Amino acid sequence: MKREQLTRMTIAAIFIALIAVMTFTPYVGYISLPGIGLSITTLAVPVIVGAILLGPLYGTVLGAAWGVTCLLYAVAQGTFDAAIFLNPLISVLPRILVGSISGYIYVLLRKAIKNKIVPILITSAVTSLSNTILVITAINLFHSDELFTLGKTLKDIITIAISLNGVVELAIALIIPLPVILVLQKLLKLRTPPMLGV
Repeated sequence: MKREQLTRMTIAAIFIALIAVMTFTPYVGYISLPGIGLSITTLAVPVIVGAILLGPLYGTVLGAAWGVTCLLYAVAQGTFDAAIFLNPLISVLPRILVGSISGYIYVLLRKAIKNKIVPILITSAVTSLSNTILVITAINLFHSDELFTLGKTLKDIITIAISLNGVVELAIALIIPLPVILVLQKLLKLRTPPMLGV
C-alpha cells in the first residue's frame, strides 16, 4: 500500500472518530437552542474538511458516518423532534450524498480555479446548502404519515425550522473549515484528491 493511501485511510479513521465524538458530546455536534426553535449541526465541518483533503471516496465514507451517527443520535434522544431522523432515508442517505458532492465539487473546482481559497469556500457553501436541501427533500419524500399527526402544518413547521438552521450552518461552513483545511494541507502535503479511488 502506498504511503499516501495509508495516510488518507488514517486521517479518514480520525475524522470518523471525531464525527462520533462530536455527535454525542452535548452542544458540540448538535447545538439545540429551544428558546428560538433552532437545532444546529456542526457535523458538516469534519465532512467538508475530510472530503476536501481526502477526495470524493472518503467524502462519501465520512458522509455515511455522519448519517449513521445521526440515526443513532435520534434513537438515543427519543424526542419527537428527533423521531423524524429515525428513518435512514432521512438521516443517512442525504448525508452520504452530501459527502460525495463535497469531494467531487472540490476536485472539479481545484482543477478549474488556481486560487486555493475560492474552491474551498465554494465547496463549503455547496456542502452546507446541499445538506439542508437534501434533508428537506427527504423529509417531504420519505416521512412517515404517522409521525405527522398534525398533518401539513407540522411538516411545514419542521421544514421552516430546518431551513433556518441551514442559514446558521452555512455561516459555520464558510468560517470554520477554511483555516483548518489550509493548515492541514500545509502539514500533510497531500496531493489534490483523485476523482475516483484513493
